[in-house]
Amino acid sequence: MNKNTIFTILAILLGIALYYLYILMAPFVDYYSWTHSKVNKSIDEGNKIIIAIEQYKNDNGTLPERLELLQPKYLSSIPKPYVPPYNWEYKINGSNFTLRVTLDYYPLCSYSSEQSEWYQDGIPW
Repeated sequence: MNKNTIFTILAILLGIALYYLYILMAPFVDYYSWTHSKVNKSIDEGNKIIIAIEQYKNDNGTLPERLELLQPKYLSSIPKPYVPPYNWEYKINGSNFTLRVTLDYYPLCSYSSEQSEWYQDGIPW
């Protein structure tokens, strides 16, 4: 075997190893991708949903049971948050609701209609 063949084999093996390392690390990269800017962008997207929820409530006298009911009349599509897991959690509590992004069941960015305020880690944002 010549040097070029050995180098090519080592390069392929290194590429495969890096690929699998990336696959293994991807969930952890998302976990730590919360930034102030991404949280603010997520809140901006959440505010669009909140306005649509309030419009739905004004028109129907009740809160929507799920966010999908806002489509297409109030929102053409449900905007995604900019932070993982990139989905909203919406819960109704009587005449109030919460909208939040959670990570492993921990609410990192949440809105309470009762307080009309966004929170992160329990602190007003």
